[in-house]
Amino acid sequence: EDKNILKAYKNAWSCDKLSAFGGIVSLNRKVDLALAKLMAKSGFLECIIAPAFTLEALSVLKDKKNVRLLELWLGQSDGQPLPSGLKEADAKYRQFKK
Repeated sequence: EDKNILKAYKNAWSCDKLSAFGGIVSLNRKVDLALAKLMAKSGFLECIIAPAFTLEALSVLKDKKNVRLLELWLGQSDGQPLPSGLKEADAKYRQFKK
């Protein structure tokens, strides 16, 4: 675990780049532009799951071929407001279309 999401992603990716090819990345923090750019350079990813994506991150990641982007809320607000209409016990997802 690392408080810096970029460092955490780099460390996880560098463990086994070959097995990660075509994999699924699941994050517990928002994907911002810097992280999206790093993921875009990581090779083929089939699915990226995160509690949120910035608009800039979406614009970068939507250009990747055959990637599925899912926002997944698991009722863990961590002090942040949940999206409208959700309660702490709810789980909900949104898939972004290309």
